[in-house]
Amino acid sequence: MFRPTFLRFACALLFPVLVGCPADSPATKGGKPAADSRPVEPLKVLVVDDPALGEAIAREWRSRTEGELTVENYTSQRLMAANRLPGDIVVFAVGDIGSLAERGLILPLEDEAFATEEYDRRDIFDQVRLRDVGWGNRTFAAPLGSPQLLVVYRSDIFDQLGLTPPQTWDEYEQVAKALASKRSETSLVPAIEPLAPGWAGQMLLARAAPYVTHRDQVSPLLHYSTLEPLITTPPYVKALKQMTAVHQLSFPAMGGESESGEDAGATSHPSRPTPSQVMDALGAGEAAMGLCWPAPGPTSDPPYAVQLGFALTPGSHDVYDFARVQWEPREMGEQPTVSLLAVAGRLAAVTTSSSDPQGAQNVVGWLASRDVSPVISPTSSATTLFRASQLPDARRWTARLDAETAGKYGEMVQQATSRERRHISLRIPGRHEYLAALDEAVESALRRDQTAEEALAQAATTWQAITDKYGRDAQKRALRRDLGQERFQ
Repeated sequence: MFRPTFLRFACALLFPVLVGCPADSPATKGGKPAADSRPVEPLKVLVVDDPALGEAIAREWRSRTEGELTVENYTSQRLMAANRLPGDIVVFAVGDIGSLAERGLILPLEDEAFATEEYDRRDIFDQVRLRDVGWGNRTFAAPLGSPQLLVVYRSDIFDQLGLTPPQTWDEYEQVAKALASKRSETSLVPAIEPLAPGWAGQMLLARAAPYVTHRDQVSPLLHYSTLEPLITTPPYVKALKQMTAVHQLSFPAMGGESESGEDAGATSHPSRPTPSQVMDALGAGEAAMGLCWPAPGPTSDPPYAVQLGFALTPGSHDVYDFARVQWEPREMGEQPTVSLLAVAGRLAAVTTSSSDPQGAQNVVGWLASRDVSPVISPTSSATTLFRASQLPDARRWTARLDAETAGKYGEMVQQATSRERRHISLRIPGRHEYLAALDEAVESALRRDQTAEEALAQAATTWQAITDKYGRDAQKRALRRDLGQERFQ
């Protein structure tokens, strides 16, 4: 049931004529209706590309209140084309926060409204609390969970072969080579990575992240002043070459492809998998190592039959100095791993078109609260746990892992999102178009249609056109807000 504070604001601000509101509700005075306690229209929640999550929100609202809340499935195509959102609350992909904020479709949230025991901001993992929900200097959303790319590996096979989880991308390639040399014994694909449309470009960014986050480099993707793409520089070229080399180790025929266009020695999964398909290939015992995360699923699904381990995405002991145009070692004590933000996940925000922004804000806080979020968040395949208090219940988000393995996964997610960890992100307007250009570059390099340098040069040309399409001044402002370098007025 509701805790008192959330029950009070739900009754008082959303549905003031409901039976059962506490006696001290501001909707009543001396037992009589207050002057502003007239009925209001039910609030509407737009849930983007996530019908299961929408159903869970509606179900929990009905089970916990006597009020009404309208939930509507909405598409990302409509979201990206909209000049106005036909609802009070929108639940959307983490990476789209910049586009919605810059287009004036969502409102900043009031910090005071979330300083409650029920919301408990400090319970939320650091980078989720400090970065995912923010734009410029303002908080625009509440989190429902942001998965992190992790190394997932067959711990039984690693123990058998005397291997340890790779800490750097150089080590990752060496482990893949060692696994490939034992393929005749294990019958396992050495390494499998998410290369489906919408994921291949992000995989490239994740690989390049530790190479481009020099301590003096403010903007690792686009030049801070000119917006010139930096994806043609040596760290991105190195990342794409390493990505291609590992793919060819795992799928050697014709540069990673069979004559039919499928991966040689392929699993039963697609040749260009999504993260969930990578996870399934590992869990089915078809691959030894991959980059993905376990997604929520039906509790009726059988548990994975193999032993799985988790490690942070590999990093690098060397970093590229863009100013000096050279590689150099990281400073002593500098962490080698770097997180890629907004890989996946869901946020909830108040729309600028809401007729009741205060009531909508209260619902946003309710959705992400300690009490409600563990019930609704695991229904979405795009989320994961995001609070320290959720660690004991990590299996809610990892139905096919046993309790012990799920707990280790939860601890790794918390570590991946710790405060001190470096990160990069691409959340400016046009995000999906920029990533699509990187998808094409990766695909071209994997098929050996172009060298890494040629593929990235072509992608950079496309990036320039995308930047011009959205306007250089507007994109420069958005980039600085994404980097936390410019305030949102």
